[in-house]
Amino acid sequence: MITRTPGFQESLYPNGKDAVAYLKGVEDAGWKRMDATDWVYQSWAYDAHNLGTSAGYSGDYHRALKAINAKTLILAGTGDLLNPEFEAQEAARFINDVRYIPINSQRAMGHVSGAGISAPENDFQNREIAGFLDVVMSQRKRQ
Repeated sequence: MITRTPGFQESLYPNGKDAVAYLKGVEDAGWKRMDATDWVYQSWAYDAHNLGTSAGYSGDYHRALKAINAKTLILAGTGDLLNPEFEAQEAARFINDVRYIPINSQRAMGHVSGAGISAPENDFQNREIAGFLDVVMSQRKRQ
């Protein structure tokens, strides 16, 4: 499974054959340890998840999102093909008190943007999450 956008993958390996060694390394480092059944169940859970099926919403996803009262932070990897940006952006349009932030909007890296592939993405996420929590806590103290 490639967790990078095609463009990011091509920027790392302009000669597609060079990616074979990388993919072999990924396979040797971890994929062989993974249980395929676990991946199947994760996929089923992902496909079946629908906030609209929560009690009282009769399958109305947008109404369920509008009912969220908590301050919400959504970080989404730019170009993420596993957790598509458009889904995160759509959720952000319906949640009342939301802050939507793309991860690595300058370079679409895909799923790996949010997976801690490099220090800049980690630093960015830590900074954004800390700032969001600071705002939440300061507002809570004033109440």
